[in-house]
Amino acid sequence: MDPTFKAAKTTSGLDYDYVLIPGATADNKGGVRGTEFIGFSPNSKNFDLAWQFATYICDEQQLLRWSQTLGRYNSNNTAMAKVSDPLLAITIEAAKSSLFERPPHFVEAYPGNYYQVLQDNLAQITTGQLTPEAGAADLITQLNATIVNQ
Repeated sequence: MDPTFKAAKTTSGLDYDYVLIPGATADNKGGVRGTEFIGFSPNSKNFDLAWQFATYICDEQQLLRWSQTLGRYNSNNTAMAKVSDPLLAITIEAAKSSLFERPPHFVEAYPGNYYQVLQDNLAQITTGQLTPEAGAADLITQLNATIVNQ
């Protein structure tokens, strides 16, 4: 969402910034490691087409374009070396020591709906159902309720 919020900052005066998530230890730079999978059966009648699609979307040019457009990290080191976004540069560095689990660092199993609240709230903000300010206030209320009720 960084490119979208940056654009809104310049066109509508949105007061936007970001805060880095600290790592679990001093040696850990923070961040969250994500993984994406592309799966298809080698026995599929469409194997060749599926392979063409997979190689297309994993190609350096596509991953570079998507990271620049979406502000999203991917694990293509060649593409990431060409990105000139300050937040992505931090993310690229953080990925070297990123966490396998998502923060916050619950000491017990975290509520199953914890991340759904985040995703739903972000969707409401990006579709204009909530302003960023109203969304932030609503998110705090929902997350607190989710944690208390776990």
